[in-house]
Amino acid sequence: MFWGVTTDHQHPDISYIILREPVGQNYFQFFGLTEWLNPSNSDFVFWAEESLDSVARARYDGSDMNLNFIPGCNSIMSVTTDGTYIYWIDFYGQIGRAKYDGTEVNQTWIDAAAHFCWCITLDDNYIYWTNYQAIGRANLDGTGVNSGFVWGITYIATELAVDDNYIYWGITDGRISRVEKDGSNIEDNFIFTSGPGVEPHGLAVDDDYIYWSEGGLPNICRGNIDGTGIDYSWLTGCSEPISIQVDDNFVFWINRPTDCVGRANIDGTSHVTQSWITGLDNGRGFALGNIACLHDGDVVDDDTITAGDAQLAFAIALGMYIPSVKEECAADCNSDGNISAGDAQQIFGVLFGGACTD
Repeated sequence: MFWGVTTDHQHPDISYIILREPVGQNYFQFFGLTEWLNPSNSDFVFWAEESLDSVARARYDGSDMNLNFIPGCNSIMSVTTDGTYIYWIDFYGQIGRAKYDGTEVNQTWIDAAAHFCWCITLDDNYIYWTNYQAIGRANLDGTGVNSGFVWGITYIATELAVDDNYIYWGITDGRISRVEKDGSNIEDNFIFTSGPGVEPHGLAVDDDYIYWSEGGLPNICRGNIDGTGIDYSWLTGCSEPISIQVDDNFVFWINRPTDCVGRANIDGTSHVTQSWITGLDNGRGFALGNIACLHDGDVVDDDTITAGDAQLAFAIALGMYIPSVKEECAADCNSDGNISAGDAQQIFGVLFGGACTD
């Protein structure tokens, strides 16, 4: 398969990608490449600006950064979002909420009657937060507040993460604990950090692994989701990383001393950048916005597969367009962590009854 870029001299504002199949010399022409070079990117990342007492926001490429996207958040510690609302918690247990676009701000949406609140997270049904030696929980509509849903934690609970089966938290004495989602069967010593008193400073989980960072150290650690196979130097070269998040394709963190967001492919070995987003001001509590991705070829994200999806994938492969995270993972049809002409070809094949390999 060959490709090239040319310009319509009768319509110089329109460029083409020409696909050439050597067998049979069939040509397919995708029109209107120019209109895809700068599509709207509505996906954002959020974090807490501790010095500014605000929720900050930027697009996934770091542009349109607003360090005071939601101001007036007293002693803010952590941010999370479900794509409809943004939630944040302050050190003293006030949970705020706003719409995803930053409107309808309520700084006291939930009074958790708590203190030493370091982290907030959520799942499809509940919102959770750390509360000194407890884990709090409430319904996503703000009802059913229980600041002692998990009670009796030794030392101070800091970081927090959830999956379909467990709630996980970090403890200041150098442990990661977990409990079943109904609050039963606490495993206090699920994972030990690399040394006594080495505090977890970031915590995230996916279907297969658990990720964390450790206070003052330059590494991100990873273990199997069952607590085995611990690698304390899984990703190195960071700068005191905190606030780890993961999606299907990437791991993210905040480098605390340099106030930069780092990012790497989910395998931890490729496309590592320690300054993916720069210009934070004492940022913490990083959260990912609407980035759900199924490697389904729907690069344009309009719930259909068209020539436009293949066209945008080609523009990414040729380096003519820098994609958002969502566009990048949707274009990666063969799930190899790279966008190539083969991915675009697969997407084009979907129109003729084919499918992406993932």
